[in-house]
Amino acid sequence: MKLIAIVGTNAKLSFNRKLLTYMKHHFSDKAEIELCEVSNLPIFCEDAPEVPEAITQIAKQIDDADGVIIGAPEYNHAVPAALKSLLEWLSWSVHPFTKKPIMVVGVSLGNMGTVNSQSNLKHILNSPGINAYVLPGNQFLLGHAHDAFDAQENLRDAKTASWLDQCFGNFVEYINAINFSAARNDDESVDISTGSTQIDPNIFKAMRDHTTIEDEEKTDTDTGASNPDENLHD
Repeated sequence: MKLIAIVGTNAKLSFNRKLLTYMKHHFSDKAEIELCEVSNLPIFCEDAPEVPEAITQIAKQIDDADGVIIGAPEYNHAVPAALKSLLEWLSWSVHPFTKKPIMVVGVSLGNMGTVNSQSNLKHILNSPGINAYVLPGNQFLLGHAHDAFDAQENLRDAKTASWLDQCFGNFVEYINAINFSAARNDDESVDISTGSTQIDPNIFKAMRDHTTIEDEEKTDTDTGASNPDENLHD
């Protein structure tokens, strides 16, 4: 399985880049994960005569991948401008996210992770022109970034690492289920009339069996969600 992991910030020092790098190595036996940077990309402008080559290359990477992971910090309750600009490019004249499975993760220095920016990002990914298949539930919110990683840049807390393992395992199942549905050409599971990209929940019974509401509530307590007073950090 091939995945693209988008580092959703142009900051040189990024705990979200560190998390995605950890995932790349930690899950190497389950998927080939390639990091994609948003640094040095042109800002979106609809007056552009064509899509820049750098954007076209990223679109091809996404097209060729089985799924996408996006890791982003929270700036003023939303995703960074650099990531938002990339998403605008990729919903203008090229649309690589259409029906593409996506997992959202986030890290911040605050007490509660990136709950607001994740909500903002998922709202964007569900918009016309993008129409991504965002993994439901499985919300991975990592706070206290300075203390989250050990000297080897592995996740320090065993419960946090276990929750990420569970979320990623569910993402793999989600991708497999979508690919199976696509192979059967079962478009009836998508509510096209509303523009929703939610998949028929019956397809993902096995995934739901692994992810209970109790699990999510417990893990949110362990790892945190977004603190609006401390979210202007990566």
